[in-house]
Amino acid sequence: MLGEFFRDAAVLLVIFVPLELWKPGTALGVGWLQLILGTVVLLGVGMIFEYVAIAAFRIKCDLQEDGHGSK
Repeated sequence: MLGEFFRDAAVLLVIFVPLELWKPGTALGVGWLQLILGTVVLLGVGMIFEYVAIAAFRIKCDLQEDGHGSK
């Protein structure tokens, strides 16, 4: 769930920040580096949380199988 939040935040960052940057009176070069870095960081954190959740679920399933199979 936390990973999904970070992925959604990255998508919103990619969509809405460029719209704000393209408004009249905004310098075109300002904020693009922050947009790219922020998107990469948010996506990376989201992916890490997703992989950790998948690994934890697999470990949980393996431990439950070992507990029931040893009877």
